[in-house]
Amino acid sequence: MELKKYNKKYLKTFFLTVLMLNGKKNITEKILLKKIKLFNKLTKKNFNSIMIVSLKNNYPLLFRLNLKRRNRLIPIPILIKSSKRIRYLFKIFTTQYKKKSKSNISIDNYLFSEFLDCSKNIGSLKKINESEYKNCFLNKTFINFKWF
Repeated sequence: MELKKYNKKYLKTFFLTVLMLNGKKNITEKILLKKIKLFNKLTKKNFNSIMIVSLKNNYPLLFRLNLKRRNRLIPIPILIKSSKRIRYLFKIFTTQYKKKSKSNISIDNYLFSEFLDCSKNIGSLKKINESEYKNCFLNKTFINFKWF
């Protein structure tokens, strides 16, 4: 877990890109700061430390790439480089929010609650990673197929 090389500014920019509202960075930054202050008051914990713990607990190491060969999809497990793990993690967060967007929860509230759950090693992201690892383990025979 190479989280030491990521500083707070780097993580903040990733978080801002996820929360970006119609390309208005100033508005999203104000919303983010208000939510962080509210989060710190309610939980009496530092948000940065909770975010780092939740990222460490739920790093995705593998993902499946579906390639179409001879009219059928072949799921190929691929190791994620350490530099792209956080980006892929935030991508999973946003896709989960889009699946659950039928509820009236805003994305910032959803992400804060998900970070809190991930820091406790519970939540939907942990289940997603486990199912992804199981599927990658089932298709481990295709791991040497890297012609793309």
